[in-house]
Amino acid sequence: MKILNFILFFYLLHFVAYCQCNVDAGEDIFICVDKFGVLDSTNFKAEIIEGTSPYTIKWEAEKITGLQSIPVLTASDYLLDTTILQGLVINDDFLENNEPFQFKLTVEDSAGKICSDSVQITYSKFALLPEFLEREIDQGDTLEINAIVGNGIPPLSYLWSPNYNIDNTSNSNPHVWPDTTTIYDVIVTDAVGCVSSWGGTAWTVFVRPVSVASISGNSHLDIYPNPSSDLLTISFPTSTEAGTYSIFSLDGRLKMQGVLDLPINNSIIISQLDPRIHLIEVQIEKEVFMEKIVVK
Repeated sequence: MKILNFILFFYLLHFVAYCQCNVDAGEDIFICVDKFGVLDSTNFKAEIIEGTSPYTIKWEAEKITGLQSIPVLTASDYLLDTTILQGLVINDDFLENNEPFQFKLTVEDSAGKICSDSVQITYSKFALLPEFLEREIDQGDTLEINAIVGNGIPPLSYLWSPNYNIDNTSNSNPHVWPDTTTIYDVIVTDAVGCVSSWGGTAWTVFVRPVSVASISGNSHLDIYPNPSSDLLTISFPTSTEAGTYSIFSLDGRLKMQGVLDLPINNSIIISQLDPRIHLIEVQIEKEVFMEKIVVK
């Protein structure tokens, strides 16, 4: 019996002495960041595979900022708590879109055994590309529009709406040929499922009917000053009849209309209009003219 107890005691000592510490920091993580810099709530999925509790946990990371005031950021700048196994990521400072950033997890168990593993996080940060999103075409013409959202984790996928006179709703640069003024918008999703939260991505395509003439280059109709913030003057000295006018937003909504009583110096108060581009339609006798005006 004494021999059996001795063997058991020796075995336990041997087991404790050679017990391994093993930790898995989890799979690499992609984190979606919205246009305001808000991160999706994301925790590390680390777990201890083998060891003797209790454990001491430590997360480490280092990011060189290039700033004299804050030359280095560490794990404590990116995690809510660096001493728990499944730390919460709370920050993305100085990390670019699609830039892998590595964290090291070190675990020490109660027997003094130390093990470690690493995991990397990558942020998906969409960006807007500069573009003027208003176009005017003649009825029957075709226009190429483009998604002005960039970055994210490639490849990106696209979904345009409405599905009206457009050649491919999943193309980044589709061709459109609307018969009436139409607003086309796009949803952009990246390879890890992050969806762009940027607004202001909609194209307004104004369609000018083929029967409508342009004021540009017309010698008997003047609209001035353009741009203007308060008064717009319309003159048609070569005509003896009164006319009418209508002012539309670029998405086709009627904003103002009225009668032009005199051939010259008809003043229209436009100060109530939003400061942006509008369209004015002038009808004199049997002719219809349309032109852009800029309200300041």
